[in-house]
Amino acid sequence: MRATWVVSQQRAALTPPSSTTLSVHALMTAFHPDALVTRQMPTNATTGAGEEEAHDLWRSAEAKYEQKRWAEQSEKALYQDVAFKRYQASVDKALAKFESVAEWADFRSFLTRRLSALQGCSAEFRVRPTKLVVAKRLSQCLNPALPSGVHTRALEVYMYIFTAIGVDGLRRDLQVWTPGLLPFFPHAATSVRPLVLDIYERFYLPLHTDLRPKTRALLLSLDRGVDAETSEFFDRVITLLDRLAASVQWPFFIRTMWKVMIASPTVRLSAFHYLARRMPKIEEPRELDVPLLGCAISHALRDQALLVRRQALDFLVTRVALDTPVFEQVPDKIRLLDAALDTVLRRDISLNPRLFSGLVGSDESDAAQQTYFETHARSHVAHVLLSAMQ
Repeated sequence: MRATWVVSQQRAALTPPSSTTLSVHALMTAFHPDALVTRQMPTNATTGAGEEEAHDLWRSAEAKYEQKRWAEQSEKALYQDVAFKRYQASVDKALAKFESVAEWADFRSFLTRRLSALQGCSAEFRVRPTKLVVAKRLSQCLNPALPSGVHTRALEVYMYIFTAIGVDGLRRDLQVWTPGLLPFFPHAATSVRPLVLDIYERFYLPLHTDLRPKTRALLLSLDRGVDAETSEFFDRVITLLDRLAASVQWPFFIRTMWKVMIASPTVRLSAFHYLARRMPKIEEPRELDVPLLGCAISHALRDQALLVRRQALDFLVTRVALDTPVFEQVPDKIRLLDAALDTVLRRDISLNPRLFSGLVGSDESDAAQQTYFETHARSHVAHVLLSAMQ
C-alpha cells in the first residue's frame, strides 16, 4: 500500500506553508517524506520579504538533512512497487551487456541500450535504479583511450539522467555522478568539450552553495581549459569560472583557488591567467584569506616552469606590492620574499626586471625608488639574506 501511494505521488508538486514564522521543524513536517524523492523545486506561497525568509529557512542545513533522509525513505519504499521492479530489471539487463564489451564499437552499443532502458519508464519514475553501477559504467566509457564518439554518447546519457532527476536529485547524489565526470574535461577532444561545458552550465551551476564540496574538483577540471590563451574555449571557460565564483560566493571561491594552486602545480599557470583578468581590486584583504594567498604565491615562485614564475612575479608586483595592506597582513613575509629573491638564481633575464620593480616600486625617479626600497623592502631583504648565510 505504501509503495503504491509513492508511485501515485510522483508528479505531485510540493508547497511549503506560507507562514514565515514557522520553525524549521514545523516547516519540515509540512512535507510528506515519500514525496521528496521526486520533488524538483519547492513552490513557495509567500511573497516579498516573507518569501526570502522562507527560502532561507528551507535551505538551512537542518532542512537539507531532513530532505535527504526523507528522500532515502521514499526511495526504499519505491523499490517495492511492481512497475518499478520491471523498470529496474530492464536497467540491470542493459548493464549486464557491459560484461561482453570487447572493442570500442561495443561501448556505443552498450550506451545505446543503456539510454533506451533509462527512457523506458522515465515519465513515471525519477529515481535511477542501481545508480552506483550506472555511474561506474559511465565513467569507464569516458576513458581517454576510447574514441570521441563513445565519449559523446556517454555524455548524452549523463545529460538525460541529470534532466530526469532534476536539480534536487543531483544535489542529493552529487557524490555519485560527479567523480567519473569532472576528471574527463582536460582529456576531452575538441569536439566533445562543448558537451562537457553544457553539463556544467545546465546542471551544476544551479546548485549554488551546494556545489561547494565539488568546487576544488571543478577548478582542477576547468583550469586546464585556460592554460592556453589562444584556446577556442578560453573565453567560455573564463565566463564559466565567473559564474562558478558567483554560485559558491567569491570569498569561498578564491580560498579554494589558493588551495588548488598550492597542491596542484599543473594548474598554476591557468589560475594566473584567470586571476589576471578577474581578480578585483583588493579592498578587504580578509576576504582573500591572506595567509593562503602568501603560501600560494610562494609555491608558484618556486615552480619549475618559467612561465609560472613570471606570472607569479607579475601578480606579486601588481596585487601584493610591498606597500599594500595585503602584504602587511601576510604572516610569513620572509618566506614570500625569500621565494621572490630565489628567482635571481634562475638566471633568466625576464625575471630580474620584474623582481627589481617589486623591490623599488614603479616610480622611475631614482630618489623615489631609493625611498621605497628603504621604507618597504630593505629590512625584509636583509633578514632574508642574513638567514640564508647562517
